[in-house]
Amino acid sequence: MHGPFAELCAGFEFCGRAADDAPAFLLHHGHPATARHVADVAAAARQLALRFAIDPQQAETGGWLHDISAAIPVSRYISLMQSLGLAVLPEETLYPRILHQRLSAELAQAAFGVQDADLLNAVRHHTTLRAGASHLEMIVFVADKLAWDQPETQPFLAELTAGLEISLE
Repeated sequence: MHGPFAELCAGFEFCGRAADDAPAFLLHHGHPATARHVADVAAAARQLALRFAIDPQQAETGGWLHDISAAIPVSRYISLMQSLGLAVLPEETLYPRILHQRLSAELAQAAFGVQDADLLNAVRHHTTLRAGASHLEMIVFVADKLAWDQPETQPFLAELTAGLEISLE
């Protein structure tokens, strides 16, 4: 591998299966909690996909890959975005952590070989979502919220769960 992710991927052997590569990659970089989280999100995404008639394999893959940028120190996010030629919004400059979703998509494409645009968009927008989101994007977004791994509580969980009884949207 060459380019901005070469150093990050050095010494890691990819097998080509996200369910194996993503957690192993995160463990390789010392992120066991994130490896557990992506497993939880992948499982939740698969369940949601089956429930809402979306490709379960694609949804699960989105879950596995959505936080792979955790292997990159947050202090490098802005410079890495710039080296990739990607714009950084003023809000992202104030809170660089939000860039993890975009960097995960870039890493999924460059290192994990993902070429599917819908899958890359699901990873790219899993934290903030976006207007006009595809069903796959919604699945990965919701699965990430259902598999919450932050120290704060999930004040939205009851409403989210109730909303899912009506529709994915």
